[in-house]
Amino acid sequence: MTVFVHQSEFEEFEQSVIAGIHRAVQPDFIDLESDLALIAWWGAA
Repeated sequence: MTVFVHQSEFEEFEQSVIAGIHRAVQPDFIDLESDLALIAWWGAA
């Protein structure tokens, strides 16, 4: 699963969100990346 959120909106709640994810779905690992850009392109060339 991949989730994209605005870093500024996430920073304040980061630890509680991660703890909630661990409780809810018990993932093997969680990898956080910051300062990324999401670029999506589709359609015929």
